[in-house]
Amino acid sequence: MTENALITLGKLALLHTQDAAQAEKFLSTLPLTSAEEAQEAHEFLFSQILASNALLSGACKPSVIKAVTAIRDAHAQNEELLTEEGVEHMNQVIAGLGI
Repeated sequence: MTENALITLGKLALLHTQDAAQAEKFLSTLPLTSAEEAQEAHEFLFSQILASNALLSGACKPSVIKAVTAIRDAHAQNEELLTEEGVEHMNQVIAGLGI
């Protein structure tokens, strides 16, 4: 239930309010660990980065890099945290961020 609330926070922060403090809170909770919720949250983040969400490429960029790195490392330990499509998107994001 907590992870679902965090996903909702991320969607509100990145799609509706564009509030850096809320986005930072969402980013600081990543990676999520429950497979289903993790896949949803991580894919959402990757889709927003790939769509060039201004908040993620601006004020929150250091937190984005930290979150993406943490997701990559967590995925190496537990492959259920990303779908195949999520892995492809993660690799695109990593290449784009130069991580």
